[in-house]
Amino acid sequence: MASRKPLLLVSSTLKGTPTRTIKFGNFTTLENARQEQGEADEVVRRISNLLKHSNWKPLIESSDIPYKLTPHLVGSVLRHNRTSSDPTRLLGFFYWCDSRLGLRQHLQFHSLLALLLCHARCFPQASGLVQRLIESRRLPLDLLESLVGAAKELGLDPHDRVAVSSAVFDMVINAYKKLGLLNEASSLLLFVEDGVFLPSLICCNSLLTDFLRSDMMGLFHRVYYKMLELKIGPDVYTYTILIKALCKAGKVEEANRLLSEMGEKGCSPNVVTYNIVIDGLCRVGALDEAMELKQSMAGRGLALDSYTFTTLVNGFCRLGRTEEGKWL
Repeated sequence: MASRKPLLLVSSTLKGTPTRTIKFGNFTTLENARQEQGEADEVVRRISNLLKHSNWKPLIESSDIPYKLTPHLVGSVLRHNRTSSDPTRLLGFFYWCDSRLGLRQHLQFHSLLALLLCHARCFPQASGLVQRLIESRRLPLDLLESLVGAAKELGLDPHDRVAVSSAVFDMVINAYKKLGLLNEASSLLLFVEDGVFLPSLICCNSLLTDFLRSDMMGLFHRVYYKMLELKIGPDVYTYTILIKALCKAGKVEEANRLLSEMGEKGCSPNVVTYNIVIDGLCRVGALDEAMELKQSMAGRGLALDSYTFTTLVNGFCRLGRTEEGKWL
């Protein structure tokens, strides 16, 4: 059946003047859209007012609002109330709507709420929401784009934006790690292109440690160089992890050189850093260099612990120099 065309009205005109055509069909469509938007805005205002009450749920359920709910309307409510002093109530409303509409696939809603909750320091609730994000099994790039978009939409001042986005980013990476999804965790970081959304240095160091423990050295180096590109760190813990990686690969001399360079870069090694290099030197039989590091530790005022002495004693015994080991 042929589609109906908009009704045309040609105005009466004087000879030689152009005719004026009015498309009533398009005009009616525009008016209907405006009316529908006005009705939706009114529902958003009604819901927002009801959410100010502690008993908002029975108030909403006893009204006609449940019959008017749509995912688009829920998103409008979240955005309209993004400056709410109690985002946990907004979270409760979201879960209530989710039980009726099924909103798990809407990444933007989860991202916006997670940021709002972190801004209000409601970290346990934000963490639960992030867990839902991860369980949705969406691609890390989609997840990152959603979080970045929500961070920009919130319009926080630069300082708050960095703190909030960092907290959420850390939660996402840690959630991936708990599920053993290290590839996805690294992808999230490697996809970052600007400074809008960055993980913390602590989170990055933890990720490097996991890669080292899992012998995923390719990702280990890619993430480390990405950290340098984004100007995240390094600190003493980063250097200690790098030194441990070098010793594990048998590159003890390089590890020792990096230890020496730390001071030049304004990062003083700690007891753990020294112990890792001493252990590496002992394993390759370089006991004289290991003893030099022991003296260096003492000169820096670092207290040698039982691990330092045990490592050196084992090193001397391994080479049959038991008597020297006794005098440590």
